[in-house]
Amino acid sequence: MTGLGLQSMTQAYERWALQLASAPLYAGAERLVRRLVYLWCLLSMGAMLPAADQIWGPGAYALPIAQAREYRLLFDLDLLSRPALAPFYRWFITAYLLALVLGLLGKAPRLLSLLIMGLHHVLQLKAHALADGGDNLMSQFLVYLAVCAWAAPHPTAGAHVVRNLGFLCLRIQLCVMYATAGLTKWSGTLWPEGQALYYVLSTDEYTLPFVKDWASHWPTVLALATYVTVFFQIAFPCLIWKDPARRPMMVLGALIHLQIALVMGLMTFGLAMVISYTVFYTEREALAQLGAWDRGLSQMKAWVRALTRTTRSTPSP
Repeated sequence: MTGLGLQSMTQAYERWALQLASAPLYAGAERLVRRLVYLWCLLSMGAMLPAADQIWGPGAYALPIAQAREYRLLFDLDLLSRPALAPFYRWFITAYLLALVLGLLGKAPRLLSLLIMGLHHVLQLKAHALADGGDNLMSQFLVYLAVCAWAAPHPTAGAHVVRNLGFLCLRIQLCVMYATAGLTKWSGTLWPEGQALYYVLSTDEYTLPFVKDWASHWPTVLALATYVTVFFQIAFPCLIWKDPARRPMMVLGALIHLQIALVMGLMTFGLAMVISYTVFYTEREALAQLGAWDRGLSQMKAWVRALTRTTRSTPSP
């Protein structure tokens, strides 16, 4: 590397470091991601509530977390597997749901970010056998969002750096996940041969009857879709950072994961992945979505107030 090239890289790094320390760079996107992750957690928990006794109750069937040294931290956090705390699982669930609702309303973001992160991990560790890639990604997002929340109130250069790097970790985490998934697929046999989606969609547990019938008649289309999926996952970490490739990659990813949600039945996983793309929103896009969110909440509140007034003014029979 020439001296001029090294100097140019050094100057670029210094500009980037100054930018990180100057101000929060992703404040709007951070707020949007936080709301969507909390909403996902609320929907995911809502889907599991009917089977709460079987998942978290004292007599629930749950594989224990390994007590080996490398899993010691997870074992220590697996509170609901301890006999003294297991009967109080409903209190953990209630506190988690209440914290999520308050978090969606923007109340006490620093305190609630830690509370939601902790309760989420406690509940997921008891139900770890049911977790998929979406659950794991959202768990990691909660950690980074807690870091961002605790750095937010401090208007110092160090706090700005921590907050900006915390948000960048969200992006890096998603890229690492895709790169790992894509390279792992390509190192196997079914994906490079273009047969993986055919076998997946031919499995009763991960398909719909008409899709299974369609798959048997269109193997060439499924082979093409298989290659597109692998290409997308490997290319995502490289192309997602800048326009003009950023938006097409998000659209393609959303289509892939909507198919996973609607056809394969992995609803929470597909939704988690689509939500995760918002970490690559620009500030303008994030603020526009937040504005639409706030307008929707205001309209909903107006409807509730109008309904309440109507109910009160209606004479009882």
